[in-house]
Amino acid sequence: MLDPTGVLISFAAFALCTATGGVLSATSLFRSRHSFAVPTLSPQFANSEVPQPGLLLREQITFAYLPVSPLNNGWAKAKYSIEMDPNPEFSPLIVGSEVRLNMRVANVFAMEHEIAISAQLSRRVQFSAIYHKNTMLYLGFKLRKEGRSVGQDHWIKIEHGKARNPEINKGWPTEYVVWVEGEGEPDGWTFFDLPIGELIGRTWQKHGYEFEAITKLRLRGSLCISPIRLCS
Repeated sequence: MLDPTGVLISFAAFALCTATGGVLSATSLFRSRHSFAVPTLSPQFANSEVPQPGLLLREQITFAYLPVSPLNNGWAKAKYSIEMDPNPEFSPLIVGSEVRLNMRVANVFAMEHEIAISAQLSRRVQFSAIYHKNTMLYLGFKLRKEGRSVGQDHWIKIEHGKARNPEINKGWPTEYVVWVEGEGEPDGWTFFDLPIGELIGRTWQKHGYEFEAITKLRLRGSLCISPIRLCS
């Protein structure tokens, strides 16, 4: 349980994030099942930089440098976007002892972070987030098809919502969409525990692709997000 100061900070962070376009449903304040049928894990991260028992932390992408721009700290504007918002706003949200990112976008803006080579064979991606109406979060992969010697770049877009069958994003043949319900956390946050093997198995593996590496993270639109952990 957070101390009174931590509670006030946490509620203030939630209010700031949702006031800028966040979507909060009644069910998001209660715990729910993962979209994926994975074994039950021990309790999720609680403002801690230590991964759950049995998991090895390969890389943690933090936001402790805020309010200095993420674009000066390992993130880069996504090259695919033609119309980029020249003035995205980045501010820190303090939740317990953890610094989280509040990204506000008026137009179109996306940024990407390269995954460290030492973390590219990670088995899980974990973070907490508050999705807004225009939030888009992607995992980028290098996938190999049988008979081909060079891996190809593909994406999985993580949508927040009740589980349904994954589908290829219309008009984007290298992009799959997967819906994940996640686990409800206090103050409107949702915890996402994404098993990479299962994500690939439900999407690109059906087309003959095999996992080679996770290479990028992409954030687009407005959202609030905790440090992102890649674990094995």
